[in-house]
Amino acid sequence: MPSHRKARTRRRERPRHGDGGAALLTAHAPVLGVTTAALASLSLLAQSAGLGSAGQGPSADEVRRKVVDLYRQADPATATAVTGSVATAAATVATSVGADDATAAAHRRAEANRAAAALSATRQSLRAAKREAQHKLTAARALLAVPLPAPHGLKATGALAFARAQVGKPYVRGAAGPASYDCAGLTRAAWMAAGVELPRAARDQTTAGAEVAPGELRPGDLLFFYDDRSHVGLYSGRGMMIHAPHSGAYVREEPVGCLPVRGAVRPG
Repeated sequence: MPSHRKARTRRRERPRHGDGGAALLTAHAPVLGVTTAALASLSLLAQSAGLGSAGQGPSADEVRRKVVDLYRQADPATATAVTGSVATAAATVATSVGADDATAAAHRRAEANRAAAALSATRQSLRAAKREAQHKLTAARALLAVPLPAPHGLKATGALAFARAQVGKPYVRGAAGPASYDCAGLTRAAWMAAGVELPRAARDQTTAGAEVAPGELRPGDLLFFYDDRSHVGLYSGRGMMIHAPHSGAYVREEPVGCLPVRGAVRPG
C-alpha cells in the first residue's frame, strides 16, 4: 500500500554549541601548521639574537618581517591576527639584545676606568721622577757655578799632575825624588817634569816667575810660607795645595790656610 508520507528532507545539522572550536581547528589545520613553523622560526631567531654578540644578531624589524611573511604565506587573515603577537616577540628579542649591549658597555666602561687609574699612577710616578731629576740638576748647576781656576797653560797642568802623583811619599830633608822629597825638591821636580827649570832652594824659587796676588791664584802656582819664605808648596785649586810638610810627614794635599801664606809666584 503506497504511503502518502512525503519524504522528509534531511536537514543539515548545525554544529552544536561547543563544537565550533573543533571545526575551526579542523578548517585551519594547515594554517596552524604554518603558524607552528612560524613560531619555531621566531624562537630560532630569538635565540640567535640573544646568543650572538652585539651587532651580529637580527634586529627587531627583521624578526617581525620574517614571521609576518611566513603567516602571509599561509593565510592573510591569520597574518593580521597574529601581527600583535609577532610584535611582542620581536620586542622581547630587541630587549634581550639591548641587555647584551648594556652589559658590553658596562664592561667597556670598567676597562676604561682601570686604564685611566693606571695612567694616573704612571703620571704621578713620572712627576716624582721629574722633581728628583730637577733637584739633582739644580745641585749640579750650583756646583758648576763655583769657578775652578784653570791651570795657566799645559806646563802648569803637567806640573800639578806630577805633584799629585807623589802624594803619600815621605818627607826627607834635602831629597828631590823620586822616592822622597822635601818641599822645594817636590816643587822643582814637578815643574821640571813640565819642562821648566826651577832653583833648588825654596827662597830662590821666589824669583822664578811673576808674583801673583792672593785673589788671582791658579793651579800650578808656587805658594811660599812663613816670613822668611822658607817653605813652598804647589797650589792645586779650590783653596788646596800639595806639599811636603816636614820631617816625619808625607807628601799630601791640604788647605792652604793651614800655614801662613807670604806670597805666590807663577813659573813659566
